[in-house]
Parts: sequence; structure tokens; C-alpha cells
Amino acid sequence: MWIGGGSIICPGVTIDEGSTIGAGSVVVKDIPPYVFAAGTPARSSGPCAEPPLLSGRADPWAHSGASRSAAAQGWPP
Repeated sequence: MWIGGGSIICPGVTIDEGSTIGAGSVVVKDIPPYVFAAGTPARSSGPCAEPPLLSGRADPWAHSGASRSAAAQGWPP
């Protein structure tokens, strides 16, 4: 699950696994799994990922050539 900055999640709302909430959204209803939702009020605009795409990769950074953090690169020197 990813929640964009400045989003407001109302009490009692459930955001399911794999969902993404756009920045500045106001979530007033439950969000189903693996969808992108944004707006005021937040509405689902479609799937953002399928569970099979995510389940096969334990480390999403493994094949990107990028490190997880600056500390992993030995920063600061």
C-alpha cells in the first residue's frame, strides 16, 4: 500500500493490500485491493498492479540496478 503526501484517511476506512492513494486525496470509503484511488473524495480509477506481478519478486530493487538507500552506497563518505 502507498499513500500520497497530504492525504486524509477518514476514521473506519480500510485500504486493502496493494492499493495506491494519490497525493492530497480524501478517502471516505473502503478501497479494494490493487487499485489506484485519488480525488476528493477518493475514487478508484482502475487497477494499479495485479497480485501475480508482485508475488514473484521478493525484492523490487533486485533487477533495477538501484540501491535501496544512500547508506547502501556508503553515503555519507
